[in-house]
Amino acid sequence: MPEADKPLFPFGPILFFGDSVTMGLTAETPALFSGPQTVPRGIIGQSTRDMARRLRSDIAAYGAKGLHLIAGRDDILGRGHSVTCAAIVADIAAMLRDASDLYVRTWVGSIPPVDPGAPDAAGLPVALIGQVNAWLRDHAADCGADFIDYDAVLATETGALRPDLTEDGVRLNGAGYAALRQAMMAALTAPGVDQLWPPAESEDAAQRRKFLHHFGYLDSNTRYPSPFIQ
Repeated sequence: MPEADKPLFPFGPILFFGDSVTMGLTAETPALFSGPQTVPRGIIGQSTRDMARRLRSDIAAYGAKGLHLIAGRDDILGRGHSVTCAAIVADIAAMLRDASDLYVRTWVGSIPPVDPGAPDAAGLPVALIGQVNAWLRDHAADCGADFIDYDAVLATETGALRPDLTEDGVRLNGAGYAALRQAMMAALTAPGVDQLWPPAESEDAAQRRKFLHHFGYLDSNTRYPSPFIQ
């Protein structure tokens, strides 16, 4: 097969899942996220708790074999929210475990930095961004996910969002999304990235799965509980 004709993600659709960061990323490059291999599912203003509630449903609905997740930004930067690092990472860990249980290859990205001195960041608990990212750096692998550190391309030496990648110190501009996208694609298309496969199923387990599926307790013809009845 000619190199130009090879699919970008040969093992199946990848779900790009998250809040306003993912929404902005997919909106900046519609051509990349409009094919059958990419499913843009970023929702502006969505909390990690809301995302955790819909993840299994989205994986089932789109037949996702891969997942790229950025979560927590809108919890932290949303006015009127009372959030803690523990609550955010608990939701993220639950999502990563759900994806691992469903044999979905997963990448979790760090929350993009902000400039603490920016007017739009005044009064917001921006220090939580570094705390959540530190947890992800240390624990993503324990939850079955690969960690992508976007600070490497988005942050200054002091950890603030680079001035050339933002207009207001908080939100990424076109150049910021381009830098994030380049780092993301390098991770998602790295050599050796393959689909995850479940272990062989015993005859007894297969019979039980078919029985449960018949009565609607399993999603489609998979081995997993239906996300719609949880």
